[in-house]
Amino acid sequence: MNVLSQAVPAIDLQSVAAHELRTPLAAVLVQLEVLAGKLEGEEAELALGALRSTRRIERLLEQLLAVSRLDAAGTREGARVDLADVVIDVADELEWVARGHRLSISADAAPVYGVRDDLHRLVLNMIDNALAHTPIGTDIEVIVAADRTSATVTVQDNGPGIPPELNSRIFERFVRGNDGSRGCGLGLAIVRELAEAHGGTVRLEHPGAQPGARFVLRLPRLGRAQRAKGDHPRLQLLA
Repeated sequence: MNVLSQAVPAIDLQSVAAHELRTPLAAVLVQLEVLAGKLEGEEAELALGALRSTRRIERLLEQLLAVSRLDAAGTREGARVDLADVVIDVADELEWVARGHRLSISADAAPVYGVRDDLHRLVLNMIDNALAHTPIGTDIEVIVAADRTSATVTVQDNGPGIPPELNSRIFERFVRGNDGSRGCGLGLAIVRELAEAHGGTVRLEHPGAQPGARFVLRLPRLGRAQRAKGDHPRLQLLA
């Protein structure tokens, strides 16, 4: 048989490229961290600037990988996940990004059924979006709460808010504001798709007389009866 006539599986070049870039990028990050720690004055500032830019590239790669996984999603079993724990882990991870912002966390227990890694990506994108689109010195408040039926994560900032023309499209892929912020317009699209995969919703709310933006994630709460029964549906999540 002619080799050229054989069926060849389609290759997700976006995902492959992102994976291949991860290893050298990780090496560059380590080297820049070491270098920044050894230099002083203006040279140290240059190294820190390069480190910040490289970390932004790293986060963009992670977003591209997340989109590739969503597009190739399969079904997976979930487990009990406390959104409070997820938010605290994300806040620790984003500590280097949040410098200069005033990030406060209020987290009550909020158990849900889902895949922890995907919920981590969802919450990370929500908070990172607020950090990326607000100036240094902005207050960002993250609140985790639960009632009898729902668990919620609210991310509220007092920045410039969302331009009115973007309100209806803010969760679409590759939609970006004109504020010159970092990012490729994928973060909130991933948030919406992962929220829906977990049987939930995310919406943009207007914080009334206060400036800024408020994003609210709402997922079905995992109750005691559900935990005992253990008959949860399989979720359409990242492969």
